[in-house]
Amino acid sequence: MGSGQVNVETILRNHHNRRLVAGMCPECTVGHLIPCAEGRCRVGIIYSGALKDFYVDDVLSGADNVSSALKLQQELVSLLKAGEMELHKWCANNEILFENVPTEDQSYQFSDSDKDTVKTLGLRRNPKEDCFNFTIRPSASVPTKRTVLADIAKLFDPLGFLGPVIVKAKVFLQKLCLQKI
Repeated sequence: MGSGQVNVETILRNHHNRRLVAGMCPECTVGHLIPCAEGRCRVGIIYSGALKDFYVDDVLSGADNVSSALKLQQELVSLLKAGEMELHKWCANNEILFENVPTEDQSYQFSDSDKDTVKTLGLRRNPKEDCFNFTIRPSASVPTKRTVLADIAKLFDPLGFLGPVIVKAKVFLQKLCLQKI
């Protein structure tokens, strides 16, 4: 290599990005929480919750009973305060969990009969029934392979609940293609 040439491998190996590149670090919030969780308690509900229940800036968690849920709620609030963050848009399937949450931070009120679902990670959730709702609108036109593929692609399922249904739909589409229909 001549004196004017630059060793590209060395440049790439030593490159440090000083900005957050979109798509490179979707877990940056969790990355900030892990040191907070490690400082608060090495073994406990929060440490595992910080690692597995956060999805970018949403936390989806639960407990087996109300007392465990209240403890988890208190620990989450204190963990986030240690990281200078706050939780907003609280949602629960039990009114007792809202007792310490300001009304403006509640994304769901049990008394509001007009609003029976909330959006969580792009999915509709019904807190009263404690279930997720999926809306599938049948196509009014004659189905083609293209429309079947489009309908499969419309199934938004970030948590994997519809995995078996999506696989069956893809197998159906594969059979259509193999039969040259």
